[in-house]
Amino acid sequence: MNTICQNLNSRLKLIGALSVLLLSHSFPLLSQSERTIKLSGDYYWGEAHDHSDLLAKKGALQDLMFKIQVTVNAKLTSEITEENMDFQEKTNSVVSTFSSITLSGIEYMINENKDIYTAIAYISKENYQKSIDKISLEVIELIRLSEKQELENGIDKAIQNYYIAYLKTFLCPEPIFYKSQIDNIVYRNIQPFLYSKIEAFLDELTIEPENPRIDASVGMVTIPIKVNYHSKPVNDLLVNIRNEARQTIINGNAELFLYSLPSSAEVNHHIAIELKLDENYANNVIVDLSKTQRIIKQKNITIDFRDVIEINFNVEKQMSDALKFKPVYRNLSISDFFWDFGDNSTSHEQSPAHYYKNDEFYFVTLTLNQSQQLSVTKKVSANADIFPSKNQIFANETQQPDITKQTNKEIIDPLLHEKNYSDLIKKLTILKKQGKLMFGKKSVFIKPSNCYIFIVEPQKKLIIAVLDKGSNARKNLLTQEIISDLNTQYKGMIPIYVEVSL
Repeated sequence: MNTICQNLNSRLKLIGALSVLLLSHSFPLLSQSERTIKLSGDYYWGEAHDHSDLLAKKGALQDLMFKIQVTVNAKLTSEITEENMDFQEKTNSVVSTFSSITLSGIEYMINENKDIYTAIAYISKENYQKSIDKISLEVIELIRLSEKQELENGIDKAIQNYYIAYLKTFLCPEPIFYKSQIDNIVYRNIQPFLYSKIEAFLDELTIEPENPRIDASVGMVTIPIKVNYHSKPVNDLLVNIRNEARQTIINGNAELFLYSLPSSAEVNHHIAIELKLDENYANNVIVDLSKTQRIIKQKNITIDFRDVIEINFNVEKQMSDALKFKPVYRNLSISDFFWDFGDNSTSHEQSPAHYYKNDEFYFVTLTLNQSQQLSVTKKVSANADIFPSKNQIFANETQQPDITKQTNKEIIDPLLHEKNYSDLIKKLTILKKQGKLMFGKKSVFIKPSNCYIFIVEPQKKLIIAVLDKGSNARKNLLTQEIISDLNTQYKGMIPIYVEVSL
């Protein structure tokens, strides 16, 4: 028994000696100040080793910020909602990078041993808290100013300051608590709230394109656009549209640029719109943040090119009695030609020659880019006569036969049931191919008074009225209302003129 106890005591002494030896080798250079930093609990610290003292300092700072973020995340897990936690996790790396700039009181200790530098970056928890309080106060004061502006003049006047406040939250490693003056809600983390506020503002902006301008010599299209917030023009707002140079929207006006000619009459276009920082009110750090923390909303717009493009064709009789068909078009990028000669013959050549066996009249249709919107039909004789001979777009040009009320009613009445633009165009196109009507802009008709007018609301593409024939006052066939001033009542709407040809 004594022998066992003696052996156990010997082993315990050996373990104790080894522990002392290991501890002495673990911290051979640990000075009193290093012990205080690492063991007192009064500091956040990070450590790194490198052959370069500068890289060692950089690594130590990264390690310090990582440890701070781990501590913050542990706190967030128990203090904020899951939604805010998810948001915070997405932004941790940015917070870690930029918040180190605003922490006041970070210091370094550097030791060298055998060409290896050991750097320790540290900040007292007292100085850390002072820095947190300082940046939190700056953000809170800016939000208070923004809310005051919103209450007095609307969010569109306050949105720039909301955006700067959002960017400044990335300078703070911890969530910023705030009680809103508008809704009296306490936000435990103001960053997701600011993000959603800016995103909602961008989402509610409306982008309405106006008539485009085309410079065919350089292939550039300029599209004036109206930018409104709740139907009111936006003023003095910096935005980035389609990742191009920033623009200041004045009285709701801005411009979109395309660098190729249109290939159809209407183009559905996707644009990205985001806030741009007014650099006169921010330092370089905030400017850098604005380049990484972008809040972007995708907008869909429809650009109508019908007023700036032209489609037509000419016919020349050849010595062989064949007819040479030559397309005429302006401000268009063409990838496909399709000719329907009206006698069950077709061609995809650009300028085909065609021989008619019978000396009759034929409805010849040219369709570009396989689009029914880029289509023109003419009545052509085997002798190259065209009836009537006139440039046109989106319409048939035929002789003006006698029109009876019964025929008009048979053609028009079924169209009164169409509710949207797409369905109407499909029906009109079919009837046009059958030679029963022609449709298009007012300018292509010799007597617009002989035309019915379908009124289209451009945003929702709905048919809001169908006007009877007439020179002055016209009846709305949907409501039986008499419309005396077409231009005033349907300002901003799209009129489609339809003339029955039977």
